[in-house]
Amino acid sequence: AGTGDRLNGIVVAGVNSPYGRRVTNNHTNLFGPRLGFSWDLFGTQRTALRGGYGIFYTRPLIGTFLNNSFGNPPFSRSVSIQNPPLDNPGGGVAAPISVPSLTSLADPLYAPTIDQWSIGVQQSLPLRSTVSVAYVGSRGRHLMRPVSINDAPPVASRTVNINTVRPYLGYGNINQRESTGTSKYHSLQVSLNRRLAGRFSLGLAYTLARSMDDASSDRNDTDIPPDNNNPGAEWGPSDFDRTHVFTGNWIWHLPNPVSGRLLGAVVNGWELSGIVRAYSGKPFDVVMTQDVALVGSSTNNQRPDVIADTNGPRTVEQWFNTAAFARPASGTFGNMRRNSIRGPGVQKVDLAIFKNFRPHQRLRAQVRAEAFNAFNTPIFNAVGRTLTTTSTGVNPALGNFGVVTGTADARVMQLALKLTF
Repeated sequence: AGTGDRLNGIVVAGVNSPYGRRVTNNHTNLFGPRLGFSWDLFGTQRTALRGGYGIFYTRPLIGTFLNNSFGNPPFSRSVSIQNPPLDNPGGGVAAPISVPSLTSLADPLYAPTIDQWSIGVQQSLPLRSTVSVAYVGSRGRHLMRPVSINDAPPVASRTVNINTVRPYLGYGNINQRESTGTSKYHSLQVSLNRRLAGRFSLGLAYTLARSMDDASSDRNDTDIPPDNNNPGAEWGPSDFDRTHVFTGNWIWHLPNPVSGRLLGAVVNGWELSGIVRAYSGKPFDVVMTQDVALVGSSTNNQRPDVIADTNGPRTVEQWFNTAAFARPASGTFGNMRRNSIRGPGVQKVDLAIFKNFRPHQRLRAQVRAEAFNAFNTPIFNAVGRTLTTTSTGVNPALGNFGVVTGTADARVMQLALKLTF
């Protein structure tokens, strides 16, 4: 077990655990109230005011920690010797020996907690339709997040081995999972739904939202704060935040104009449907290729200084302004805020046409032709964000910095036959 303000104990797969056979502390006094109401505002059964509040808890992924902890001593230990003077051991210098890195679990752990609330109005409309407008929000406390707790203090230059100035001597990087993350979510949610009537149904939904946190994952190394002494500086849009989300769907059973059995088998029984999706892009930030602050972190999430507007032409060759960044002074962290650049959005239409048959009283058949991303709209889903960094500056022209590097599936078409008997 280690000591210190944050490393109160390193638990290795239950070995030397202060909780016996348990990996961490248990929680038996959690209180999760739920409250909801629905009010017929005008007594007409057409307008309803609905709302609610609740406290919810979740379990951390302790199993993932246990899997990772088998890379800790005593289960795993490797030593690297760089350039050993084997040709003349008696006259050589001592070869540098690496120190082990660890995966640790904070002690104690608090139960990840989510407060959720909502209030909205639902209005019944003609044509079997309903419109809904609601505000939905949440707040997260004690959320799991990774923190690199054995980084050395940042300095402008260093002449000694970094492992000699780490807070916990004898170890390299220590990536700790701890329940110190927070989040907030606010949204306006609007929907219009028409139940299937007169051969037609329709659903439309729009969300204007903002999700903020200081870590969007409990184990992704990309969520490790560059400055472990200032994790609050990581407050920004969540990795999965989308400002605008619109979806629409419809089903249309075409009329059956022909009554004849033979001709009706061809003309009747057609059905059209579709789904439309339009989302804002998710946020991301730029990371440098060097440990400019000289803290020795194994996952270099350090961001550069922003010296100009980061908005760019939003083309495949250059999504954002690649000239908007500079190298921070050695021993410092850049001023770029976490997740301050928006990636590409999504515009996608799926279409389908069905033909229904009834060849026998007890047998129904449906021929389906479906096209996903029917108009083959490019859906970009990755942008190069790694900025080549040197000891004196940055070079945005190298690599794929600012270039769109990935796309989602192009158009996919399929045919199917469905039999019901």
